[in-house]
Amino acid sequence: MKYHIKESVWAIIYNNLKKEKGTHTKNEKKLRFFYEAIWYMARSGCQWRLVPEFYGHWRSIHDRFFRWRQNGVWDRLFEATKDNPDLESVMIDGTIIRSHPCAAGYKHTMMIN
Repeated sequence: MKYHIKESVWAIIYNNLKKEKGTHTKNEKKLRFFYEAIWYMARSGCQWRLVPEFYGHWRSIHDRFFRWRQNGVWDRLFEATKDNPDLESVMIDGTIIRSHPCAAGYKHTMMIN
């Protein structure tokens, strides 16, 4: 399995997750698959039920993500890793991208007098 998150970055994330209660860090492989699934979701913007099956069942991933959000795990993880951002891939907000009107379905009609 080729991981999307670099080993050096994963080591930092995993060390911070080991400090969290209730994150079940004993099985590092399963934890990494879960984290990779969240990374996939963030990158692709897909719906939960469209997460590839090899990451695990989408409902389990969703429930764990939600529990971590409720318990503040994500907030603490972001706080712990904010000084070392991985700028390998930077997202661009779609509201700043301009396209030609025909890309949105505009039909140009020619007026003849």
